Amino acid sequence: MARTRGYDQDERREADEGGPDSERSAHDAGPAYDAGGAHDAGPTREAGGARDAEGPHRSRSSRRTSGSRAPDGSGDPRPPTGSRAPGGSHDPRPPRGSHSPRPPTGSGDPRLPRGSRDSLDPRAGRDPRDPGPPYGRGESAGIRYREEDYRPVPSRVRAWPDGRHWGEDGRGRGAWQRGRIVALCAVALGLLPVLHPLVPDARGLGSSLETFLPWLGLLVLPVLACAWRRRSAFAVLALLVPVGAWGGMTGGAAAFAFATGQEHSFGVVQHNIADDNPDPTGAVRTLAATGPGLIALQEVTAGAAAKIDRELAAAYPHHAVRGTVGLWSRYPLSDVRPVDIKPKGITEPWQRALRATALTPRGFVAVYVVHLPSVRAAWPQGLKTGWRDEAARRLGEVLAAETVDRVILLGDLNGSADDRGLDPVASRFDDTGRGFGFSWPRSFPVVRLDHVMVRGGEIVRFGTTATTGSDHVPVLAGVRF
Repeated sequence: MARTRGYDQDERREADEGGPDSERSAHDAGPAYDAGGAHDAGPTREAGGARDAEGPHRSRSSRRTSGSRAPDGSGDPRPPTGSRAPGGSHDPRPPRGSHSPRPPTGSGDPRLPRGSRDSLDPRAGRDPRDPGPPYGRGESAGIRYREEDYRPVPSRVRAWPDGRHWGEDGRGRGAWQRGRIVALCAVALGLLPVLHPLVPDARGLGSSLETFLPWLGLLVLPVLACAWRRRSAFAVLALLVPVGAWGGMTGGAAAFAFATGQEHSFGVVQHNIADDNPDPTGAVRTLAATGPGLIALQEVTAGAAAKIDRELAAAYPHHAVRGTVGLWSRYPLSDVRPVDIKPKGITEPWQRALRATALTPRGFVAVYVVHLPSVRAAWPQGLKTGWRDEAARRLGEVLAAETVDRVILLGDLNGSADDRGLDPVASRFDDTGRGFGFSWPRSFPVVRLDHVMVRGGEIVRFGTTATTGSDHVPVLAGVRF
């Protein structure tokens, strides 16, 4: 009993020291005693105000297990440890003496840096290594947490991605170690202008890639965004490969397109006038205003041919029409004949190519006006390029047999000069035009379908001119022999 009294006196001494750490809640405070050992205003029984049966010297364990106070006010007001509260909830208090053992003096918490104090420790002025009582008066919930409960997690690196730092990420990788996948994509994009023939042409994939090849350089922008987001210096350095490759290709084409003042032998215009053009006369009037020596047209109907001939008769007295293609020239034409490039799969009448010899100021020039079959998209076959590729092969054979040294090809080839399907034709010429010259569609041209190719000379100026009622944009080139 004396031992129990001494324990209670120790607790009372802590409470008398004052401060928020010494206060105890009314729930945790046991019966207090006065200087003479008498019960200090403790609970009394209604019958005569008698004290508890064991008096002030009963042990703490007996008080803890004495049960709840009866409805008439008798008994211990605290429920026994492990019992349920009147509301049905379990008593959250741990048993007395269940607190964690105190760390050895001077050792501190091994999980905290030496000499550090948690800024959230409510026991101001106390040793941070002292966990305090097992429970007591808390700031809000009535519970005192040990400092290991709210110890901040140490962080040795800066978190990623926070958009500010180039240091180590959560895995300990620096700016030169992360972003390798982004760097690999950047290098692959830089090699695409050179290695695009290696892409398989399954379902027209390779042909589509090469048709829109100039636009693929814009993929540098999302790769740059990924490299910056990853804060990868390695990926940013790798971006120099695609920037140099695509910048050299598109920059040279842009400079060539805006070049002016270069001397040329004569100008030529290539235009798919469209068979449904509501004003073919106005279209050729716009083309003639640019002053070319040759005008090549495709999708010329019989009715449109007569109107065009009347409109251009004064300035372009020499002309030739075969099928749906025609040539109007300031220079005399001779040896005009159709060229058979019809694919085997086409059974109806089909004539889309002619050949003529023009007597220009530079001598005789063989002129070809061509319209290759269109490319169609279908599912699941993909792009159907068979007829166009077959016609291109047959045209390439005719060009290989051409005996005139100077040759000009004007035509709607339904593909870009980089398209592998047009290699049999493009490989027969020295210059295929270095400018952009996007000619389709008219509303927002993204690809060059209309071409001017030269053998035995060069193209010194290449671009587009004013639009007409067609879905194609006219192409204008300056040729020098």
